[in-house]
Amino acid sequence: EMFAVALRITAGLGLPQRRVDGLRGGAQLRFRIGPALGTNLVLAGETIPELGLRGYIGLAWLPVADWPMSAEVHVTDQPRNGDIAVRGVFEVGHRFGQTFALSTRLSYQGRNIDHSGFGVGLAATFDW
Repeated sequence: EMFAVALRITAGLGLPQRRVDGLRGGAQLRFRIGPALGTNLVLAGETIPELGLRGYIGLAWLPVADWPMSAEVHVTDQPRNGDIAVRGVFEVGHRFGQTFALSTRLSYQGRNIDHSGFGVGLAATFDW
């Protein structure tokens, strides 16, 4: 319960502008220290050949029952194997039982002085 390793395999079609046909793949590896539904630290790395690399560290905590929060720092060259970017992410959600959660995510990403900005997103998560 205190430690976990997860491997995610990604599959998708090649990008036409890169003249790559057929199915392409990638992978993500995550290490978690701490309980999945409590305070934990996640270290992860990801590679998707046509998109690039990404590494991140995330801290998740549960300040109030059923209201998980997390903060993450990502370093990536995605989406085009381009310039290195740094992204900070804050997420807060609400769990409805053990299997379903809704959350919102705020982020700020910067590649250089001309390419940076805020982001916002919504997520629905189903765990089993």
